[in-house]
Amino acid sequence: MYIEEVGKACTGCMACKSACRTDAIRMIPDEEGFPYPKVLADKCKDCGLCTRVCPMLNTEERQMLKKLFCGRAKDKETVRKSSSGGVFTALAEKVLAKGGVVFGAAYEKDPWSVSYKSTEEVSLDALRRSKYVEAHVGDSFHKVKVALEAGKQVLFVGTPCHVTGLKLFLTKDYPNLLTVDFICGGGASPRYFQEHLATLEKKYGGKVTDVNFRPKLYGWKEYALKIDFDNKKTYKAYAYLDTYFRGFLHEGTIKRETCFSCRFRKNHAADIILGDFWGHGAAGIKTDNEGLSLLITNSEKGEVALLEIAPFMELCEIAPKDVAYAFEPYKKAQEKIEKKKAFSEAYKKWGFEKAAKKLYMKKCMIFKLKKRIKGLLK
Repeated sequence: MYIEEVGKACTGCMACKSACRTDAIRMIPDEEGFPYPKVLADKCKDCGLCTRVCPMLNTEERQMLKKLFCGRAKDKETVRKSSSGGVFTALAEKVLAKGGVVFGAAYEKDPWSVSYKSTEEVSLDALRRSKYVEAHVGDSFHKVKVALEAGKQVLFVGTPCHVTGLKLFLTKDYPNLLTVDFICGGGASPRYFQEHLATLEKKYGGKVTDVNFRPKLYGWKEYALKIDFDNKKTYKAYAYLDTYFRGFLHEGTIKRETCFSCRFRKNHAADIILGDFWGHGAAGIKTDNEGLSLLITNSEKGEVALLEIAPFMELCEIAPKDVAYAFEPYKKAQEKIEKKKAFSEAYKKWGFEKAAKKLYMKKCMIFKLKKRIKGLLK
């Protein structure tokens, strides 16, 4: 079997390209900007290594859910700067204190995109917070391996499929590697993201300088988007009122196709699984609107890491029933796939913004009215 035969099931983890010893694989973006592998026949030696590291061809069933907690960092500033409860920051700071290196998603500029970077390239703050754009893997797997072989402590944070791809690429377990994934909502289109920012730059008359998904403008529970421009102007919007964020969060029209049937939603390979805690059972922790994380240890290494950060956290052990929502299949998946196909056709005709407004932005007035009434009541 050739790696190209994976087709639309591909997750874009680039483990195949990273593992190829003859540089015979190119990642070619489709019309939405999602990369897919293309084999160069003149370079390929037909060794089969690319298929042996593909997560979609080599997924093993794993026993999950060692221990489950909800909680947040004790430091309020850390929680304020985080999308949820600040657990990532606590884990990262522990690794950095040991002279280690942290890998996570960071923004690229000109054009705007998201890729995996390390704290040897960017600040820890650049890796913090959710980024609802599919991250480009690039050569990050190779950089992780170099750091591990040098004996450094490494923390890699990524989507469940990308973490699985990294582990298959490495071919063995490294005692100095800690992996973290999260309750993933899917990969969002890099191309639509760039078009959306270009539209906003034209509207606000300046260049984008910062993008912040979930800045807690209206509290942790109300998703929002904040974008700053070089002319000191700022765009702020509820997720439901932003064409891009709503397309991802509510409509599903801008996600990678394979995400709707994600096989990693119940099969995480990471040592620790993070997410937002929306369940019940947080006895002893004030359930305010500042942010509360879900934290699941998924290996012995994960349990050791939890013990190391525990003094800096407010934690409450919870039951599996309290987090059942985090592992359920996507609701109305087939309906959303059909919506995605319709949106793709509309995009070809009108571009991103016009297609979004025609297909799913017509109910905004009701949402705005509800928010206005709620504000007046307060």
